Amino acid sequence: MNKHEWQAIKTLYHQATQLDKAKQTAFVNANSETSATVKAKVLEMLASETINAENIVQTHASDALHSASLVGTQIEQFKIQSLLGEGGMGQVYHGTRASGGFNQDVAIKFLQTNSLSTENQQRFVTERQILASLQHKNIAALIGGGQTDNGQPYIIMEYVCGQTITQYCKAKQLPIKDRIALFMQVLSAVIYAHQNLVVHRDIKAGNVLVTEQGDVKLLDFGIAKILESTQTETDISITRKEQRHLSLLSAAPEQILGERVSVLTDVYSLGALLYQLLTEHPLFDTTKLNAKEIENHILENVPRPPSQVQTLHPIAKDIDTIVLKALHKLPERRYGSVEQLKGDLFRALNNYPITARPDSHWYTFSKFIL
Repeated sequence: MNKHEWQAIKTLYHQATQLDKAKQTAFVNANSETSATVKAKVLEMLASETINAENIVQTHASDALHSASLVGTQIEQFKIQSLLGEGGMGQVYHGTRASGGFNQDVAIKFLQTNSLSTENQQRFVTERQILASLQHKNIAALIGGGQTDNGQPYIIMEYVCGQTITQYCKAKQLPIKDRIALFMQVLSAVIYAHQNLVVHRDIKAGNVLVTEQGDVKLLDFGIAKILESTQTETDISITRKEQRHLSLLSAAPEQILGERVSVLTDVYSLGALLYQLLTEHPLFDTTKLNAKEIENHILENVPRPPSQVQTLHPIAKDIDTIVLKALHKLPERRYGSVEQLKGDLFRALNNYPITARPDSHWYTFSKFIL
């Protein structure tokens, strides 16, 4: 974003806040002269009741100018070509090898200049260490990392050219079975991370890319946690509460409540992602809700079964059962591991009895005679 866009954000935000809350979203969406980028940022600001628009505009305007200055500069052997995206704390750039006699594309992630607190820098170091410990075909690989001359940390990662998993499924018009098969690659990546005592904590469509060849890559371990090696699979949880860093629409109830997280937290987020893949809709319609109302909605409401939301492609009742078990409000009522979730999806695809359903004799018998 440039300084002109941030001025537009400031103006539209000020206009919207003069209206009743019920009318703010409609007003922003109806502003035909405003870009989609500006509208999205204003809606994000309106969703938080404690946000300071003046500070945000000044901070992001500064970061926008800093972003422009990085393009064309060199980090180690790589020349920065363009900005790929930015989040709450980081910016990711496309870089190409500038020396060595061969071509190589990379993604370079920087910690934003307004986020250089001790805590955030430690989080960045942790992300780099986590990536260094994970070598899996479905996880974007670490290439290197360090710190610029002005003290800004960076991570150099494998460059993934692709679409988000939801965009890919929609563009290819994949049938349900193929969407689940693609999702199985995500599960393989998360299972590997859990085996290496890493909980991702931010599994969502935007952090799962699919290449044109159909290969899945799990990204962004920025808020991941390394678990204690002494913990067992039934007691793998973070040992202390901390400041929340989460993507609200894919966050598990325990994340919203600030409680301990575990591998079961990833199970919930995987359930939310699978729900979106199957239905092409999020768990809940939150377009008219502010951040606090969204939190309450997630904590108090149960999503409709996928088969009742998606009518273009039939969804089996067993798939409904699997998804809703993964999305249970209580962690102990979800699948006990991602392996169990993957196992039930495999059984459902192959018309075997799933473990998530009460195992009556008639149900088991019917699976083998149909």
